[in-house]
Amino acid sequence: MNARVKVGLDEWLVADADRTELIADGLSGGVAVGLAGDGKVALSHVSCACDAGHWEAYRTGLDRALAASALGERPQAVLVCAQGDSQLGSDAWLPWRLKDWLHGKGIRAEIRQDNGCRIAAGDGGLRCTLKCADREDDYRYGYAVSSDAGDAASLAGSLSDRARPAGAAHSPRADFAAGDAVLTEEGHPAYGLYRQILGKIPPEAVGADNAGELPGLYAARQAAAALTVECLKQNIGRVDTVITGGEDHASLFAIMGNRRESLRHASVVTDDALDMPMPALSAEARRLHAALPAFGAAPSPAPPPHAQNNRSALTT
Repeated sequence: MNARVKVGLDEWLVADADRTELIADGLSGGVAVGLAGDGKVALSHVSCACDAGHWEAYRTGLDRALAASALGERPQAVLVCAQGDSQLGSDAWLPWRLKDWLHGKGIRAEIRQDNGCRIAAGDGGLRCTLKCADREDDYRYGYAVSSDAGDAASLAGSLSDRARPAGAAHSPRADFAAGDAVLTEEGHPAYGLYRQILGKIPPEAVGADNAGELPGLYAARQAAAALTVECLKQNIGRVDTVITGGEDHASLFAIMGNRRESLRHASVVTDDALDMPMPALSAEARRLHAALPAFGAAPSPAPPPHAQNNRSALTT
C-alpha cells in the first residue's frame, strides 16, 4: 500500500509515484494543482490569497517548484477547486489563471470540482480521485504531512510566507475513546446550535453553490463546529445570522441580535478551523455547554470589525 501525504496551504510536494499518493483537503477557496510525469507525482494547495496583486510572487514560486519537481517534458495535470469550472466573476480568476500558467508551460489541464482530491499515477498516467468518490477516512487518518513525511515525499517549494504543513492526522483510537457524539451528530448537547450556525453560513464563503450543499462540505462543517465553540465561550445560545468579515473577509462571524447596540458575536478564521480536530471541538463544546446554566448572561462584545452582511466570499 502506498504512503499518503497531505499537502499544506501554499506548499508544493513531489513524490515517487510508485510509493506515494498525495492528497489535498479543505479547498474552500484555494485550488489544488496536481501533476504526474517521469515516475513522479506533485501536488500543491494554492491559497486564494493568490490574487491579481500577488500573482507575480506566486508565479515565481510555482515556476521554481515545477522545475524542482523534474516531471519530464510532458507531465499531465489537473486543477481541483470547490467551485469547479462553473465559477463566475472574481471567484473564477485563480483556477483559470493557473490553467493559463500551465498552458504556457505546454501542459494541458482540466478543472474539476470538489473540496479535496487524491493524486496518484500508474500505467495510464495521472489519476485524480475526487474526495466525494474517495474514502473520507483517508483524509482524516493515517497520512503524513510535509514535516514528518521522511522519504515518502519532499517539499519542492513554498509559494508564500503563508505556507505551512497540513494538520496532522487524527488518531482513530483517540476518536474512538472520545466515545460521545460529535458536534455533527444529534446526540451532542450543542447540536442544535451547530445546525443553526451551519444553516446560516453564506454558501459562497465556503465554496458551496447553495445552502443545501453545506452539510456535506468539510469546510462548512469545520467552520460551524468552531463557531459553535466560540459562541458557547461568549454565552451565545442563539444565532440570528452568520456573515463574513475581518481582514480580507477571512473570518466568519456568528451574530445574535438585530439591533446594533445589543449585538453579540463570536468569530473564527476559516483557515484555522480547517485543521481543528472535530473530537476536540466536540469535547470542548460539551464542556462549555454543561458549564452554562443559562444563555444570555454575558456582557455584549463590541460589534465585529469590518463585518459586512453582503455574503462576500471568504479568503482561505
